[in-house]
Amino acid sequence: MTVVPFLAYKILPSRTIVRENIRVDHVKEDFNTLIHVLTPILFITKTGVPKPPFLDPGVIHHLTDKPGTLNLLHLFGWFPNARGDYAFVDANSPEEINQRGEIANEFRRFYDELKQTKDKDLSSVTNSHAIITTVPFSAYSIIPAEKIIRDNVRLGHIKEDLDSMIHALTPVLYLTKTGVPKPPFLDPSIVQQLTDKPGTLNLLPLFGCITNNRGDYVFVDANTSEEIALREIASHEIRQLYDELKRVKNGPDIVVEYFLNHPNSDVCNVQ
Repeated sequence: MTVVPFLAYKILPSRTIVRENIRVDHVKEDFNTLIHVLTPILFITKTGVPKPPFLDPGVIHHLTDKPGTLNLLHLFGWFPNARGDYAFVDANSPEEINQRGEIANEFRRFYDELKQTKDKDLSSVTNSHAIITTVPFSAYSIIPAEKIIRDNVRLGHIKEDLDSMIHALTPVLYLTKTGVPKPPFLDPSIVQQLTDKPGTLNLLPLFGCITNNRGDYVFVDANTSEEIALREIASHEIRQLYDELKRVKNGPDIVVEYFLNHPNSDVCNVQ
């Protein structure tokens, strides 16, 4: 299993910081800048280092320019005073002392991970960044795309299973196109292919293809403007799902691996 960077932290919002400060087309440059900005914090979190009366305004300015980083200061005891200077405030309880020690350890790990990730192959860093910033199969209002993928795509067989999904949905995609004449009923082989893919057969009624008394799937006209609009949305989403299947299949497996290993979709979605 490929290790996904910036996820192994309990308190530090590492994914948010990376997502908001690292651009896919400026990965190395942005990592270098983020490391430079965080270096003064690394120094003052070290055990035995005396705390200055307040943080240098230049440090605060650099953190302000990096979304999410200024909010780290209060986690280990630095707060703005009435003049806006960031001064160190002693912890008031053993629990608070322990928490500050934990966040300081996490911060040092994060700093080291930034340096390690920066030095990796550029394509590896970019692919890892894509995991943090994109949740595949999530941008649908009607189609349960995430569940369909989880039910049909296996770890270790990602490319194969995505290909199989694309093959099964191709006839459905064709039938949702505007101006394409609808057949009297769906070919039984199409129905069988969908039956073999959990959740996909249930897509057919969304755009007006339902079973008759003999078990054939036939197209039924919509009766209301609301039903027409709903079918149009469903048809659009099926085409969107088809395109996303192809796009993800041609991308790095690590994106789908992470998706399948985190059923609650706890990657931040910024599509």
